[in-house]
Amino acid sequence: MSPGGFLAFEHAFALPAAVALHEQLGRARVATRITQLSTRVKQGLSRIPGVTVHTPADPELSAGIT
Repeated sequence: MSPGGFLAFEHAFALPAAVALHEQLGRARVATRITQLSTRVKQGLSRIPGVTVHTPADPELSAGIT
């Protein structure tokens, strides 16, 4: 459901395009970029006073969700 309570159908159009892009770029390139962005956000968040990052900093122990 969307915030207005209506069913959202955008995913039905976006998902095939996202999968096609992922296939075009290749799994390794996508994984590398996710690792770069995840590392960047963890480093940035850890510099903010009062913020505790529980996700491991080591990319081998981490994922794209922080």
